[in-house]
Amino acid sequence: MASEGAEAGSTDPVVQLPFLEYTSPAPGEGPTQRNLIRYTQTQGKDDVEAAPIFRGLDGEGVRVAVLDTGIDAGHPALVNRLDMSAARNFTSSGDPTDVTDRQGHGTHCAGIIAAEDVGAVMSGIASRSTIVPIKVLGDDGSGRLQWIVAGIRHAIAKGVDVISMSLGSGADDTDYERFSSPSADQYKAIQEALAAGIVVVVAAGNAGRRSSLNEINPPGSYGGVITVASHDDAGKRSSFSSMGGELDLMAPGETFSTYARGAPYRDRRGTRPGRDYEQLQGTSMACPLVAGLAALLVQAGRAGRNRGGLSDELSRRLWRSNFGARNNYELSSLS
Repeated sequence: MASEGAEAGSTDPVVQLPFLEYTSPAPGEGPTQRNLIRYTQTQGKDDVEAAPIFRGLDGEGVRVAVLDTGIDAGHPALVNRLDMSAARNFTSSGDPTDVTDRQGHGTHCAGIIAAEDVGAVMSGIASRSTIVPIKVLGDDGSGRLQWIVAGIRHAIAKGVDVISMSLGSGADDTDYERFSSPSADQYKAIQEALAAGIVVVVAAGNAGRRSSLNEINPPGSYGGVITVASHDDAGKRSSFSSMGGELDLMAPGETFSTYARGAPYRDRRGTRPGRDYEQLQGTSMACPLVAGLAALLVQAGRAGRNRGGLSDELSRRLWRSNFGARNNYELSSLS
């Protein structure tokens, strides 16, 4: 989903689809047709939603694995959106079937993708998609490479369509890209997912204040994945968002979503009371927005040549193309 997709004079309708440097306005721009996400502020809601081009799509039938701190399965906006039979905990503590989110991060990310509108402050970008909770980060928000590797391979085995990973190594690329390092297993697992036709979306990281140099770490630095940076409500790169040549696009990273309901959660300030909804900032929030958009495009691709119910613009472009959202690379070429 890089910005260098369209050839001059090309008549390919897929190539002509809106660029995805930004999924909402670039700095200084007003609303344009290329915006794939828009902000809404109606009836007390501060929400983000897919742009009108995606009318008729809600992610139904698409399975999205969220590899994170787990999921609050009792959250009213998520309770109907989870496939708990496929859920798995790969961390070192607790029952392998216990994916309870005691930190809040995973619930927040899942809500950005698939929360149902139950009269709260937001709804998910693909509110009829199915979330497969895979716990690869502990209750303190940290994880181990072997947990993440196992989680990726579990997602493949469970037949998901999209993997959303709002996580990163936090180590220097030069160390972690050596295939003698443990990250080689993570790289291989991601390539297995891509080969299986799964769309893999990864957060870029939050090292933007530390350096203007490339600060994107694995798995965001791996080829083939869709790496997502964050911008604010005005379309300006979030000051915390990592930069680097591996970035594919930017999406809103400062928004409301579901949070761990009723249970205390932990962050840098210590243990805090649980709550239903919370506003967080980070590329962790931008990543699931793009994963939700990917779910919509997978749903559109599965419609084959029967594009009934879609917006005229999207229907026309997909009708004339061979786009089927069959794999990560095809989805990326949409821009």
